[in-house]
Amino acid sequence: MFATKALPKPFAMDFTEAGLRRLAAVVKRTGLSRNAVLAVLALQFADAVTFAESARAPFPDKSRRVLSIRVPRDAGAKLAAARIRTGHSYSDIGEALVTTYGKRARYPRVLRLPGEAR
Repeated sequence: MFATKALPKPFAMDFTEAGLRRLAAVVKRTGLSRNAVLAVLALQFADAVTFAESARAPFPDKSRRVLSIRVPRDAGAKLAAARIRTGHSYSDIGEALVTTYGKRARYPRVLRLPGEAR
């Protein structure tokens, strides 16, 4: 479990259908919530996320099902810094984290954010 509380304001993230499938696969494989998966990925890899210079819209055809992602302060700070550094949206950063690093991240065995159901 994260020692810090989740930020009160969620990050809005809209993924492509392929990105949603990959996120669902990580959630299923790890047993973690979407929030916890994205928090782990942000903490481990947000500093490394990059986009090709020509990639104005690296993930076109979003699903238009916006996820409300709540993460601890330290993960939120990493996401915010990645947004400023890359100039891309939280949606693009979240999808890049899931599609690029989702399979190789180290996930804890049990991780629940404060207030999440077991």
